[in-house]
Amino acid sequence: MGTREKILVGLMVLAVLYGAFELFITPSAKEPARENKGPDIEAARSMAEKIDSRIEQAELTDVQKDILKRAGRPWQRDPFYVLPDQESVSTKSAESKSGSGNLRYTGYLEVGNTRMAIINGAEYRIGERLEQGGVVKRIAPEQVIIESANTGKRFSVPYSE
Repeated sequence: MGTREKILVGLMVLAVLYGAFELFITPSAKEPARENKGPDIEAARSMAEKIDSRIEQAELTDVQKDILKRAGRPWQRDPFYVLPDQESVSTKSAESKSGSGNLRYTGYLEVGNTRMAIINGAEYRIGERLEQGGVVKRIAPEQVIIESANTGKRFSVPYSE
């Protein structure tokens, strides 16, 4: 082994020894033993009081005040809408009854007043034309109403996972 390798191995040994020293010997000297007392309620209350006082001191616009006021209220509608259990309904029988053919409604998204449906992997809004033909007339979490381009008849496509 050359001089260069001996120096590198010596440095590696020193690094390992220093790491072991830091890991096993010094933590007890640096950190006193902590007891798990749970959350510090007084600290949380004092922080909340500081935040409230800073908000009162800040010069907020009317819009910012309205946003803060609304942030504390509970939501009127749950944005994470849970769809009803549809495992009992067979997708194939529902599609054959509705006349939807090979359309699969697999996703629903509502942001503000805008509703979107995911049909066969593509996103559609009310009034948009489907790739397979037809126009989306109504979107609900449980089903989508589509008007056929050929016949003008409307049929529903139930939500399926």
